[in-house]
Amino acid sequence: MSAAIRRAEALVGASGKLIGVQDVGNLDTLRQLGNNQLHAGSYRGAEITFRRVLEIQEGVLGRDVPSAGYTLASLAHAVSLQGRFQEADQLFARAEPLTQKALTGDYPMHLTFRAEHEIRRGNYEEALRLARGAVEIRLQRYGQGSNAVAHSLERVAWALEALGRLDEAARASLEGLRHLEGFKASNWDFRLWWRGNIHRGLGRIRLKQGRFSDARAELDAALKYFEPLFGETVRVAETLEILGQVHAAEGNQARAIEVFRRAAGIRVTDPVARERARVSNVAPYLQTLTAVAETTPAQRESFAAEAFAAAQIPRGGETAKALNAMAVRVASADPALRTLTRDFQDAQRQRERLHVHLGAE
Repeated sequence: MSAAIRRAEALVGASGKLIGVQDVGNLDTLRQLGNNQLHAGSYRGAEITFRRVLEIQEGVLGRDVPSAGYTLASLAHAVSLQGRFQEADQLFARAEPLTQKALTGDYPMHLTFRAEHEIRRGNYEEALRLARGAVEIRLQRYGQGSNAVAHSLERVAWALEALGRLDEAARASLEGLRHLEGFKASNWDFRLWWRGNIHRGLGRIRLKQGRFSDARAELDAALKYFEPLFGETVRVAETLEILGQVHAAEGNQARAIEVFRRAAGIRVTDPVARERARVSNVAPYLQTLTAVAETTPAQRESFAAEAFAAAQIPRGGETAKALNAMAVRVASADPALRTLTRDFQDAQRQRERLHVHLGAE
């Protein structure tokens, strides 16, 4: 899939404008590029692509035609995934009546995207209602063995997980996987990606249930799909970060740190993974380093240095402050490391002052 994204991006510029080809004839290429960018976790890239698709559609067909519903819903999804919820609300509101008029399966897709939108802002009951509505429509339309039904069932599972209904969430995940059994030539890339996605979600559920062996099996299955599809990118990093938590919960701190280090390496080297890094991605890594440092004083200095490096991965000032505070805990028991900590914090403050100064010029 990463190769497919690169080939499609070769047809478009940084703004998503097609180069040397007719726009209308290549809408399918742009739509597929946008979908692949969503699958790969490149939400900003997907937003740019779907805005270009919408621009072409409105220029040729006019504003708010039914066929634009899919584009608007996909654009709303990309915007929501970047945390711009009010803007996404407006786009979803435009998309809904158009997807309802479309003769394709755009409306249940719209409901599925909205379900994730509500999950991300904490409206779990509403998310569950929307996702179940999408499942019902898609089951009636497509029956068993459907990518679309599996897509919506994953959102059902996620909403149930957020509500703490873990057994139900696991059952919904397993039902989704049953829809993805076997090979289908059509949309095979989505089918493989969504198997991996459901396995990852089920691994997270099993971790919360304390079923650590099952969690590892699910996360290993997710990696088997994600690694060949995406390479060492954000999807693999996200899965490794959960797997590291499983090893830590089992008491295998050494293995947990190995897995967290691989995830951190991806966060540093992959631009999308780095841009999307947040405190929740790195905090379990730092917590594990803290636990190990407390039991191995001889290695505390090296673990402190590793913690400081990891604390620089996430984006955003508040995130950096929170993680730096966690990193300090690793060094707090050693006087020499307390000095190193103060020096590090002074350097951080100097860097922040420099950014402010340069920004004012």
